[in-house]
Amino acid sequence: MRLTFTAVLTLAYGCGGPVGLPVAELPDDTGGVTVATRGALQGSVVDADGAPLADAHLVTVPRGHEASTDVSGAFLLDWLPPGEYRLVVSAAGYEPVEQGSWVIEAGEATVVELSLEPAGAAGVVTVTATGPDGAPLVGALVSASTGASATSDAAGVARLDGVAGEAIGLWIEDSEGALWPRSLLDVSIPAGGGLQWQAQLSGRPPADASYVGSTLCGFCHSEPAAAQAAGPHAQAHVQQPSQALLDLFTTGAELDLGGATATLWLDGDQPVVTLLDSRGDAVTFTVESYLGDPERSTVPVVRVDEQSFPLPLAWRAGLAARSTYPDSAAALAPFERERWFGEDGSFAFGGAGPEPRLSADASCLPCHSAGYSLTIRDDGGVDLAYASSSGRYDGVGCEACHGPGGGHTSSTDPAAITAPARLDAARADEACGQCHSRTQGNDSGLPHPHAEPGRFMPGHTLADFAASVADHWPSGAAAVGRMQLDEHRLSLHGDAGSGLRCLDCHQVHGALEPAPALLRGSVDDNALCDACHLAGTFGGSHDAVLAHAAHLLYLPEGAQEGGRCVGCHMPPTASDGWWSEQSGAGDRTSHRFTALSPADTLALFDAAGASELELGAFPPHACSDCHAWNAWYWQGFGWDFAGPHGDPRLASTHEAFQASWEELYP
Repeated sequence: MRLTFTAVLTLAYGCGGPVGLPVAELPDDTGGVTVATRGALQGSVVDADGAPLADAHLVTVPRGHEASTDVSGAFLLDWLPPGEYRLVVSAAGYEPVEQGSWVIEAGEATVVELSLEPAGAAGVVTVTATGPDGAPLVGALVSASTGASATSDAAGVARLDGVAGEAIGLWIEDSEGALWPRSLLDVSIPAGGGLQWQAQLSGRPPADASYVGSTLCGFCHSEPAAAQAAGPHAQAHVQQPSQALLDLFTTGAELDLGGATATLWLDGDQPVVTLLDSRGDAVTFTVESYLGDPERSTVPVVRVDEQSFPLPLAWRAGLAARSTYPDSAAALAPFERERWFGEDGSFAFGGAGPEPRLSADASCLPCHSAGYSLTIRDDGGVDLAYASSSGRYDGVGCEACHGPGGGHTSSTDPAAITAPARLDAARADEACGQCHSRTQGNDSGLPHPHAEPGRFMPGHTLADFAASVADHWPSGAAAVGRMQLDEHRLSLHGDAGSGLRCLDCHQVHGALEPAPALLRGSVDDNALCDACHLAGTFGGSHDAVLAHAAHLLYLPEGAQEGGRCVGCHMPPTASDGWWSEQSGAGDRTSHRFTALSPADTLALFDAAGASELELGAFPPHACSDCHAWNAWYWQGFGWDFAGPHGDPRLASTHEAFQASWEELYP
């Protein structure tokens, strides 16, 4: 590799620090001057002829900061703590190398140019294995589905020969089993070329690691911890309701539960709920805590006989973009009333509370909390013991995704904690899917991945702890909530196609200004989808995108929504208990990522031999939600909406949609 030292740029402090380099405020007696706290290493990677290399992979040694080159061969490794660094560089068809070193100073960016030489023989798979700190892994075992295997040398490099023209799977594991293994499946090796794989393995918590709580994580990881604490995961289990829900307790709101009634009120300053069944029996509970995202939907939780139970009601937030749309106002709604009531509205369990097997401890809290041990009781209930001093109201904290942090906090060793982004795609997705999928624990029978005597930890294989019990519509779209992983795996983004990870679209740590669903880009203007599809699918042509959509351009404040990618490709096919009277849509968007035609909906009417079905008995399609909203919007101006719309319960409504679909997409 050729190294050209081009420049060292000392970046000015005076205006709050350079872009990309974090700054710290000095004490007031310095006059409020800001000082950069990190540095950067940036530059380009070229081939032996000086041509830029796109998609070259770079990892710093130590610390394991990663970057890839863009189409011009450029890269940027910013936010580097001051210190001495080397680089491991690899690219498909080129010999991997390790080079350095550079001393990075706070407030400075070092600019370099790196060159790679072509790989020698054809049909060679070269794997460069590095550990969590970016250092080469010596003696790591690399194996292929062909039966070939090799161990990595002092530079972390292992080579497999004789695989030209084959489609193979690759696996890598460290020699001591202290890290999570990693795989790369269904890789096509060109007959005249080879493959370069830069595999950085994730750390793995020790078997005896304890939970420490997110507060302790924040002492070193202050910014991601602060962003995570402001996001919806941290609010998944809290003690205080949102102001909007508290207002309903203050005003004594009532909710019809189908023969039964729930009344919200305050006993002093304490929220309470009275349930009245169809026989006139009543029971009052003091609310203990709240499940869900306070900005989207919340379910109050009460305590009965040492078990927690979700009440049969939920508060759902309104949609700000459709603030006056009939189905978009914030409101109370029934939630899994069958835990508490029979079909006639009478208490199913004598009014004291549901059976312990239906408790929140057994069915809700394991996905709404982090850092606990679980014991199944003889009566079917569950006892949760929270290991960290922070208690049970942490919500989904750091250790839900990174595993128990005791080994990491006691040693600061990056090999003692899981980094989901460094797992292979399937394992990284299952770190999310432990909760965002429909499963039943092996042996335990619990509705989450717990198998006696252990529990799932990010990095494990989900199937070793739970079996899928997903409920799909015939199209493969979710019929119930919490099925994002199940749908994703069926989609062309998942196992059936590109292998896109959840982390590619969602920024799990969130942001100090949270975005909806923690997305990495906006879906209102299609920026998130365009990031891949504009160039990859449509050749960079916006005209091609519009021709594909066959709709008007999306105007967020206007009447047209037809040009929004997620409107067609992510219709809300599932529900946690609420279906739109206007469109038949649920409150959970599909991650099947296919444009569901009206024919998919009509198939359910045909199967039932019915011309009319109740809401929830059929899925919405790519047209229904937007068209129902447009029809309502136009009506407000006294206009007739030109597109099909109507009562979603009627087959004739969807027949009109299908006729229009066939005209637009012959």
